[in-house]
Amino acid sequence: MTSWLLNGLHNLYLENPIFESSDPTTTKFETTEILKEHQLTWRRGKVDSALRCTHVGELSFMLLRYGAAVHVAPGALHDFYLFQVPIRGKSSIGVGNQTVVADRHTATVISPDLPLQLDWEQDCEQLLIKIPKPSLNQACMQLLDIAPEDQIEFQPKYCLNNSHGTAWQHQISAMLSYAAQKDYLPEQWLQNLQTNLLQHLLITQPNNYSKYFHHTPRMTGQRRLRLARRYIHEHLGENLRLEDIAQACDSSIRSLTDAFRTQLDISPTQYIREARLAAVRKELLQAAPTTRITEVATRWGFTHLGRFSAWYKESYQESPLETLNK
Repeated sequence: MTSWLLNGLHNLYLENPIFESSDPTTTKFETTEILKEHQLTWRRGKVDSALRCTHVGELSFMLLRYGAAVHVAPGALHDFYLFQVPIRGKSSIGVGNQTVVADRHTATVISPDLPLQLDWEQDCEQLLIKIPKPSLNQACMQLLDIAPEDQIEFQPKYCLNNSHGTAWQHQISAMLSYAAQKDYLPEQWLQNLQTNLLQHLLITQPNNYSKYFHHTPRMTGQRRLRLARRYIHEHLGENLRLEDIAQACDSSIRSLTDAFRTQLDISPTQYIREARLAAVRKELLQAAPTTRITEVATRWGFTHLGRFSAWYKESYQESPLETLNK
């Protein structure tokens, strides 16, 4: 743990505690309010609990101690990610089928859908960063140009004594340093600090989207676009995911999106929609007057018929029914 982070934590120690208690019941109640419902088993040592918390943007930075050794069983977190690292002492964190022995040099990144169990040794105190799922998804979407379709899931063990870990600590320290002034600072600037922190986590900590962030382009944008368009038109009526299109042209989602924007000035999603609208129009122009428009639209991949009708009229200045009656 760097002196940078310790300096930043000084600002968190200056926060008035959310609670301080030697009562097990109070401790359980207060931590449930801030985090989530959990089973809390007290082991050796005296209860001397405290929680301090500050918020910067949508992130919550907390210092938590129990005093006594504890076993905590919250199950899956569901609504948020949790980064935690001991400031003093050690803990054993079971995330899914992996166990991380955490200390000042090794942190844990806990993904929302994985079962979780924690064992804190006596006198352990930890820094926790609570990251709402929508905030991380938004940061991911800005990198990929699309919202992630699957839950982002991290490798839980996070090393703090390499270059990525050092840079991560510097960013946390910077955010904590500004916490006391956040009401006087531009909101967009604080949002950018948050985005940088979360994108650093996404890019440097292995996760199920890492291949899209680190993929090395293997072909020109022109060839990539040609292969992508061919795949789209061959599967136009199917559930087209950008991950599948990118894989078909040996590309990352980001490179695929760049190729569409650079050469066609539209996103892949817009291209798919326009291709589907053109396919529907071609079929309606050749169809019998008794044809059900909803069946044609559904066959070409439109599942929300209200949006389909609006997109169709915007593209062709007439409704699908007017096209059918021509």
